[in-house]
Amino acid sequence: MDNKDMGRVPIVVNEDMGRVPIKDNKDMGRGPIVDNKDMGRGPIVDNEDVGRVPIIDSKDVGRVPIIDNKDLGRASIIHNEDMGRGPIMDYEDMGRVPIKDNTDMGREPIIDNEVMGRGPIIDNEEMGRVPIIDNDDMGREPIIDNEVMGRGPIIDNEEMGRVPIIDNKDMGRGPIIDNKDMGRVPIVDNEDMGRMPIIDNEDVGRGPIVDNQDMGRVPIIDNEVMGRVPIIDNEDMGRV
Repeated sequence: MDNKDMGRVPIVVNEDMGRVPIKDNKDMGRGPIVDNKDMGRGPIVDNEDVGRVPIIDSKDVGRVPIIDNKDLGRASIIHNEDMGRGPIMDYEDMGRVPIKDNTDMGREPIIDNEVMGRGPIIDNEEMGRVPIIDNDDMGREPIIDNEVMGRGPIIDNEEMGRVPIIDNKDMGRGPIIDNKDMGRVPIVDNEDMGRMPIIDNEDVGRGPIVDNQDMGRVPIIDNEVMGRVPIIDNEDMGRV
């Protein structure tokens, strides 16, 4: 830490070398970094000394800021009438009317095209055609009333020589729910046809399935009468 005999000064003190330390370099003709006014330049926060105005105020260089550029001969975007054009919402000075009112161009707006020789869609009687909701003038009857055409409506076709589906007695046929007039009895009562119902067939010589003793056979649950012992007791067969 003491090398003066070597012709060198320590790093912490280099004044003998003709240099000032980094923290104070005024002897070199330069000011510190925090203060460079001696170099002919102002700090970054204040550059008025170099003939320039800061960004927030550029009026001195002949330019106005973005929020106010009237000095350049241009109006701002929100108001450009000074350029000879009106804003988009009002450009009547250009010889054109806006879309919402183009009467000055010799054309009617879309909502009223009667001046063009055409009637609106909701009223085309002037074209020689009647609207869809009323076509009596065309010589045709509407769908809801076709009696004038010689045809009766669907709900009443008696005038055509046909009876409706709900009443066909006039055709010589009885309805489906009562066909006794046709010589046939209904399914629920076929005694008149000479046949007994399924639930009682004793009259045809056969007993019901639950009792077949009349046929000469014993039921399955008791076959001892047939000369055979039941399966649960075969001792009578000579087998243990």
